[in-house]
Amino acid sequence: MKISEDNEKYNNMKTHLLNVATGPPTSVCVNQLLRVSRIDNTPVSFNRCHTLINRIRFYHKVKEAWCSVGKYSKENEEHEKKIMDLWNTLKPDEALDDRLSKKWIDIGF
Repeated sequence: MKISEDNEKYNNMKTHLLNVATGPPTSVCVNQLLRVSRIDNTPVSFNRCHTLINRIRFYHKVKEAWCSVGKYSKENEEHEKKIMDLWNTLKPDEALDDRLSKKWIDIGF
């Protein structure tokens, strides 16, 4: 009985992890993950899980942004806005001076 309860908790937690917009804060997810996985909540394990969850959320956000763009057209203002949102998500600390820039190579374009 305990295993099925843990599996249900894990599946619920996994659903919350991917819910970037309304999911619980990362620290709450880390504590749930450590508890359900029966991993000691040490500073090292907490920090590693925290990094992992942030990466999962980051990649999920990039995937959502990428899938919502559809076929890109530079004449479409909505597409231009979404591509700039993608840039700001991937490089929040780096301004893009010009839309057509070699900086895109840094993220794989």
